[in-house]
Amino acid sequence: MSVDFEPVKLGPRRRRLDPLTAGVVVVAVALAAAVVKPWETSGSGGAPGPSAIAAVPTSAASPSARPTPTARVDRIVSATGLPEPTWAEVAPVLEPHDALGIRAIMLARRPNVGLPASPRFQERWSPATLDPGGGGDSAYVNRDDQSIVALGITFPLDARPMDARIWLVHTDDRLEWIDARPLEPNHLAGAFTFTRFDAAAGRSVAWPGGHYRIDVLAEDGVHQIAVQVPGRFGSVPAPAEWPPTETGLVDPDRSNPSSVRIGPFATVDGVGVPLASQGSPLLTDEEAWRDVLVEGSGGPRSDVATAYLPRATGLGVMLTGHAEVRLAIVRRIAPDARFLAQPMLGGISETQGRTPYVTFAPRGGGAWPPGVYAITVRWTDPAGLHVETWHIELRPGPARTPFAAR
Repeated sequence: MSVDFEPVKLGPRRRRLDPLTAGVVVVAVALAAAVVKPWETSGSGGAPGPSAIAAVPTSAASPSARPTPTARVDRIVSATGLPEPTWAEVAPVLEPHDALGIRAIMLARRPNVGLPASPRFQERWSPATLDPGGGGDSAYVNRDDQSIVALGITFPLDARPMDARIWLVHTDDRLEWIDARPLEPNHLAGAFTFTRFDAAAGRSVAWPGGHYRIDVLAEDGVHQIAVQVPGRFGSVPAPAEWPPTETGLVDPDRSNPSSVRIGPFATVDGVGVPLASQGSPLLTDEEAWRDVLVEGSGGPRSDVATAYLPRATGLGVMLTGHAEVRLAIVRRIAPDARFLAQPMLGGISETQGRTPYVTFAPRGGGAWPPGVYAITVRWTDPAGLHVETWHIELRPGPARTPFAAR
């Protein structure tokens, strides 16, 4: 850590100032400062509220090309003075990297030390190394005790990344899908440089220290990078508990999904929310991910229902009339298959001609964590035997703008 001091001239020792005179001078200076710049307290209503990430239209470019900035836009994330990064300010500090790695966008200087730096942000790049034992790629972010306001991924020049998901590792290796939002979806570097959005705070926040897993979808498959981000004191914090954030939830066995006519649904606050998904064979994580991107780019309707439902306590399927369920299974296909659900709950929709439905709840109760799930049901009705699978992607936040070059 470095501290800058103003130069002080050495000379004859001055006469000691009378204490009463000093007190008068201090009061006068304080009053003048209050008139010139009346600083607001941390909880004042004048602090700017959250706003959408600015989109600067540019053409998709090679990761080796230095992005072109636009006009500077200042935003404040919190009352502590931590600035929210914008593409206009971050683009000039990005360096080209012809390799797989992690770029951390940090403050160029602590807000409370010296004068504000110009530019306010700096890039710190960490290469990803391949474990010779087959453990995959990993990277360690050297943050130098600075706040990380954005986290990004770099690729070799011949790589064709399509999308990325960032997961925070909790105890028992539970993976929390982070609501990571790209700085600039219309530029390759900006599309893979992410801020972390906190729904409870209603704004972007700094990336905390911890163990992360970043999944990258490329033309040749899904790649995983284990990323370690140290805390403010230089060590990587151990995985912490994943506390529930929603209260007052209604369990699926106390919910009524009868408003759903047919197909998959979620139970939210006691009612059924239909999910737009059509039956298909069981998909892998990569297949389901690609399917969602095709629909997002204007392609055919996806076989995967996508929704942001942080209060969903049940996932289920409304079947056909006079159906008899033979088998019902729920699986998680992303971030991994290590997930347990409660035993199937069955029910009858009186408003749909006594149509049966099946519902599942997480093993520990509460809301379903963001991820990609598949519900397979085998049933019979007057038309014969049926076996269908429906895929559901529960997102960590509202759908973000897709990368234009996909």
